Amino acid sequence: MVLLKQKPLKEAIDLEPSLASDLKKLRLEQMKNKIRFGSEYSKLNFVFCNPDGLRDRTLNTAFVRTKKKANVPNIRIHDLRHTFVVLSLEAGIPLEQIQHDLGHESISITADTYAHITKKMRKKSKKNFRSTCPITFDKCGQKLFLYSENL
Repeated sequence: MVLLKQKPLKEAIDLEPSLASDLKKLRLEQMKNKIRFGSEYSKLNFVFCNPDGLRDRTLNTAFVRTKKKANVPNIRIHDLRHTFVVLSLEAGIPLEQIQHDLGHESISITADTYAHITKKMRKKSKKNFRSTCPITFDKCGQKLFLYSENL
């Protein structure tokens, strides 16, 4: 678990062990640089930064290069947040869990900002409905038959 600073409290989120380990190593390196640079070290607390603590453009540069190689649309790094939410919703992860992962104070912020229904989600919900309440029409589309193994 890693603690993230949020207003007004710190919130713990679950991370993959390898990511948590990498972030801890990065933080240790930054602490060493902070001692080395002393008062010259930036007080902005960037996660990805140069040795002096100032913003590092390397991450964005690598992202741009990776996008070109992968032939993906021209998106910003922050747009990956939206992608994460949509893929999470499509995977059936509850909105409450996504709200927690994003650190939103209220679920309405998450729902209003990110919860769009995709074609994949519509298809999945129709399939789930059919398995819950199987229905069919006769050849003329006239009669409705409900069938269930429990009837």
